[in-house]
Amino acid sequence: MTKTITEKDIAVIVPVYKEHPLAEEWKYYGHNSRMLKRYKQILVAPEGMNTEAYTGVKGVSAEFFQKKFFENIAGYNKLMLSEQFYKRFVKYKYILICQTDVFIFKDELLDWCKKDYDYIGAPWVNRAFFLFQYVFVKMGLSYALRMFFTRNLFNAVGNGGLSLRKISTFINVIKNDKKSHKWEANEDFYWSFFAESDGNPISRPTASEAGLFSIEVNPKKLMRRQNNELPMGIHAWERYNPEFWEGIVANALKNNLK
Repeated sequence: MTKTITEKDIAVIVPVYKEHPLAEEWKYYGHNSRMLKRYKQILVAPEGMNTEAYTGVKGVSAEFFQKKFFENIAGYNKLMLSEQFYKRFVKYKYILICQTDVFIFKDELLDWCKKDYDYIGAPWVNRAFFLFQYVFVKMGLSYALRMFFTRNLFNAVGNGGLSLRKISTFINVIKNDKKSHKWEANEDFYWSFFAESDGNPISRPTASEAGLFSIEVNPKKLMRRQNNELPMGIHAWERYNPEFWEGIVANALKNNLK
């Protein structure tokens, strides 16, 4: 476990592409900013975008990238696989990608960084067939078979919407792994299953441990498995599991405003 990391070595990165967030997005953005106020918070936005709606929150700054990276999901995936993106944050040891559909329950970010993993995202449990099918359609049979035979698809880690990334490792991988330059599927699939540093898979926690960092799909199963202990945060909960999380999120918001 690494002990030399401090709050100053960590940045919270919030990708945005709309000048005016929806009311719900703004509510959660404000909440997350308060929960993670110990760390530098940086918007990632398209060039020319007015970010005043977001940077009005104390301590929030913005970094701008070419508009092509924000036009669709494919563009965003290319940004998350580009060396220029990670080099922009090279002064930090870790960045937390925290999209606007994330909800943070508690600040355990420094503790997770001290575990010294290269990548952490929400686990994909009970999704083995979907994972295989998706990579087969997007990247072809050879990639799908490699993933099936060399990775544990039944307890995979992890979704990129709320994810922790070690800057030095990500830059090294992109420089040296040609697969990253040709990748056409969602970027988190690459980092979860195919990214290699010096010939070895980048380090990630087990799915059981990652469930304490973030949850996206199958919250009932994951919460049972971790004795109903809440993760640090959740991603896309309104899309996948609103009935499970609504009361828990509402209670957390109320406590945060006290």
